[in-house]
Amino acid sequence: MTFNHYFFNRGLWMHAWRQGGWIGVIYLLLMIFAGPMQLLISNSAYEYQNDPRVLDYMFKEDGEIAILFAFIMCILMAVFLMRYIQSKRAAEMFHSLPVRREQLFTVSLVSGLTMLIIPIWITALISGLMVGNLNHVVFTVDQVIDWAVSLTVISLFIFTFTLFVGMCIGQSILQIIVTVILFLLPSGLNFLYIRYFSRYLYGYYDEDSSSQFITGWSPIEKLLDVSANGFSQRDGWIYFIVSLVLIGLSYLLYKLRPTEKSTQPIVFRYFNPLFRVGVTLCSALLIGLYGITFFGKWDIVWCIIGGVIGYLAAEMVLRKTRHVFDRKLWIGMVFYGVIVALLIYIPMSPLTGYETKVPVPSEVTSVYIGNDIRNDLPAYTTHGMDIEKLNPDMLSSDPDYIQSIVRLHSQVVKDQPDPGNRNDRNYYNVNEQVQIAYVLKDGSRLFRSYMIPKSDEYRSYLQEIQQSGEYKMAFYNLKALGKSDSAIKIRNPDIPKRHIYITQPSEIKQLNQLIIKEKLAVKNPKNNLIYGNTLAMVIQIYKGPYYSNEHYYSWDPQFKPTEQWLKEKGYWDLLVTKVEDISAIVIVPDERTQEEFAVVDYADLFKKYRGTPQQVIISNKNQINELLNRSETEGENADQSYILKLRFKDGTGAYRVLNKESITPDIYKILPK
Repeated sequence: MTFNHYFFNRGLWMHAWRQGGWIGVIYLLLMIFAGPMQLLISNSAYEYQNDPRVLDYMFKEDGEIAILFAFIMCILMAVFLMRYIQSKRAAEMFHSLPVRREQLFTVSLVSGLTMLIIPIWITALISGLMVGNLNHVVFTVDQVIDWAVSLTVISLFIFTFTLFVGMCIGQSILQIIVTVILFLLPSGLNFLYIRYFSRYLYGYYDEDSSSQFITGWSPIEKLLDVSANGFSQRDGWIYFIVSLVLIGLSYLLYKLRPTEKSTQPIVFRYFNPLFRVGVTLCSALLIGLYGITFFGKWDIVWCIIGGVIGYLAAEMVLRKTRHVFDRKLWIGMVFYGVIVALLIYIPMSPLTGYETKVPVPSEVTSVYIGNDIRNDLPAYTTHGMDIEKLNPDMLSSDPDYIQSIVRLHSQVVKDQPDPGNRNDRNYYNVNEQVQIAYVLKDGSRLFRSYMIPKSDEYRSYLQEIQQSGEYKMAFYNLKALGKSDSAIKIRNPDIPKRHIYITQPSEIKQLNQLIIKEKLAVKNPKNNLIYGNTLAMVIQIYKGPYYSNEHYYSWDPQFKPTEQWLKEKGYWDLLVTKVEDISAIVIVPDERTQEEFAVVDYADLFKKYRGTPQQVIISNKNQINELLNRSETEGENADQSYILKLRFKDGTGAYRVLNKESITPDIYKILPK
């Protein structure tokens, strides 16, 4: 009778279902929209596609939508079921009933989970009945079950986390706000700290795996990523175990929770210091970043201002009044200010050894050096780019190459050269971005990013690396090219309609080998001027069922074996730009400033100089041939002297650039003065 009296009290259960039943109904409708409705929409969208949409996991179809709905509805369910403890009158009434607090909490817990789980499995049943009945979307019953189990665990975690927060907070609105903030806090702190690290840590790379430690603790970021990476079994067990721990803590805190603390911002006083530190730290980081971003100076002053504002806000919330200016406030402000200052300073201080850390060559398994770790290093899997894995095609294990990179790294760390003001228009002309990634023998990774001056002091280090075969293999991605069997598109940059596809496996292999041979013969890939009637070769080096990654290779006309191969196969005349195709070439000077490059294009330049002495029209065939052989289809803005407009006999046109170092005495005579 006692068990029945406690746990099957009809009034308690009916009250719980009245409080949350409407949320469960809305959750069911939202889940149907996120699941079956999205499948129907995809089925209609793929009706006219050649291939059906094959799902690897159900979250690929509705990931962010389903998680967002679960996030909102689970928080609301927890708040509404336990809102009686946030009102002193309601709490006193419920706690005066002949029912222990454990039973009250159990009723809310079981009712809430039931009202959240039933909609998920009803939706799963509907989706399961659709398996095999959709013509253009393919998925399995196992995938539907996996989706339902994963979403059940996710809902359990969000619901129990909100209940736990509610035990510590005395106001329903504040419970919602604090829950959302705690979910977002790891990502927010990660964002703020990365901005400070980028400013104060020499060599900091903002995608460093060590900087993602805080983000790894962000539930909302992990959950919103399920559409890209799915929900792993490991994550599921972690969230399930954490949920059980949260349930146990909630039971304990509810038992200890004083009824008279209802309506108070923080119920347990021992959480007040954490609240003060958290608000003060976030305010100092946020306002400090604002001042640094918009004013670029007085960094410490802005952080102090932010810390003071944050501490005042925390005190006003805790005391529930704006009259907080007393002796206790100033003592607390100094005490918590020191704590926050240490939390900001220590991660960026020399104590971490971040700036001076250079691995010993014997500790390095493989290495990458380039200027774009973010796009070069992630591996390509079945689902596309995976930032957690490294692309072995871009890494080198050559001992001499590793030694060369470590020598450069050691010198840069020792000198810590100042690259100057990033806002200077010549910043990227006088500096070279160098990003280094080490894979160490203990399995860890070390990433660094530097702006190194293009001075004699570092030229020898850079040339030793950039002129090596290992660097060229990574720079041009030649390892992947050597394994590729994809069709090759060859096109004329001047005349887009002139293009062909190489599809014969033997020809693909031959041309790939020619490209590899050509690129390995380049003296320095970072300073390789390609001029003349070049051709662009487009190859899908990495391809999968849901993505493709195209790589572009510009053929250097000075490399004759490729020209000979194209002629032998009969492709040459179908591709190249010939003098006979052109009626005239128009030349104008390029005198744009760095600021004008973004707003003044080539067409604007020709309009500006039309009909003036600074515009020259060349129609002599020999001169046209000379210009074609010395101009580039692509060029660096800083080195451009003149812009050429090729007028073709069919009425079309194309632009080329003529760099300073490409000007011969004969060309100089015909240029506008």
